[in-house]
Amino acid sequence: KTMFKGIYMGHEGGSDNNTAYKGSAVLNLDADTVVREGIHTDCNSRAEINITGKDGTYQDLAKAKEFYGNENTTLTLSRATMENAVADTVGNIVLSDEAYLSPETGSLNNVTLQNGACLDFNALRDAAEITGDFTGVSNEGEKRGILVLNPEGTLIIHGTVTGTTQFQTSSRMFPGTLLPDKTYIIADAANASESGFVLEQSYIDRGYEL
Repeated sequence: KTMFKGIYMGHEGGSDNNTAYKGSAVLNLDADTVVREGIHTDCNSRAEINITGKDGTYQDLAKAKEFYGNENTTLTLSRATMENAVADTVGNIVLSDEAYLSPETGSLNNVTLQNGACLDFNALRDAAEITGDFTGVSNEGEKRGILVLNPEGTLIIHGTVTGTTQFQTSSRMFPGTLLPDKTYIIADAANASESGFVLEQSYIDRGYEL
C-alpha cells in the first residue's frame, strides 16, 4: 500500500551544482505500489524496472503505469495487468508469465512476449508501430504470447521479427472479428521468421488464413 509521488533513478546536477547521477540502476516494484508521477530513468546509462504481481495471475493490476526512459531502459512486467500505460520512451519492454499491457500510445520500441503474455492495441483504430524488434516465443514448449489489434487496426514493425506470437482482434479472452483481405501486420519479410505470427485456433477452424 506504499505510494510515491515519483521515482527518479538518475538526475542532472541542477542549477545548484549537485553531483549528477547517470549510472546504472535497478528497481523491483510490487504491482500494488502506486507511483503518481511516474518512474524516470531518462538520465541513466542502464536501468531495469521489474514490476511483479503477487497473486500469480495477469489480473493483478499494476498501479504504476508511467515510464520515462531511454534506449537503455528495460521494463519487465510479470504476472500483472497494466492498462493505459505510458512507455513510449522505454527502450525495451518484456512481458512475461501472462502479463498484460495496454499502451496509451501507439508507439513502442523493442518488445518481447513470453509465456502467455499479451500486448493489446485494441483501443487504437489507427496504425500502431514497433520501432525496434518484436520477439515472440522460440521454445515450442512455452506458451505463446498474444498480440491483440483492433479489427480495423494495423501494426507496423520496423525491426526484426523472431519467435512465434498468436494474433487475434478485440480481446485477449474473446477473439473478435477479422476483416477479409485486410493487412493487419506489416514487417520486412527479410527480417521476419516464417512463423512469426499465427492465428488463434477459432479463426483457423472457421477457415481464415494469415
